[in-house]
Amino acid sequence: MEGHWAYSYIASAVAKGWITGFEDGTFGPYKPITRCQAVKIMNSALERRDEDFAKDRAQQKFHDVPSSHWAIKYINYATEQSWVSGIGGGLFQPDRNVSRTEICVMLNRITGRIPGGAYAVYNTGFTDVQPSFWGYADIMEATNSHNVSSIQNGVEVWSF
Repeated sequence: MEGHWAYSYIASAVAKGWITGFEDGTFGPYKPITRCQAVKIMNSALERRDEDFAKDRAQQKFHDVPSSHWAIKYINYATEQSWVSGIGGGLFQPDRNVSRTEICVMLNRITGRIPGGAYAVYNTGFTDVQPSFWGYADIMEATNSHNVSSIQNGVEVWSF
């Protein structure tokens, strides 16, 4: 894996215990990540340890996430924190691949960034993301640097 463009980032995340490889000793840098893997990684990166999770987090909250699911406590915690939500109908789809847009939404929610702040002027450079796309504001919020001077009525006010 040395020589891979993301080797130092992967090695750092593994060393911190945020992510692990597969049982066969591979990492799979080009494999997709599922929704349950994403919430596990985010919980780990925020240094939530297994002992931080109360026993009630193992109760079934989604029809498709049984109490025996390996990631139920991470899914339930992330849901309680409003980092993620189900897809409707009492479903979470833990094994569905997470999209880059969904990752932007999760990261914004975890870090308290508010998409579409006052005076927001997004310089995208993305030819495939139009303002009419459902995740446009979250993608722009996650990929554009800016300074927030205050939050007024739940809206970021940017400083220039």
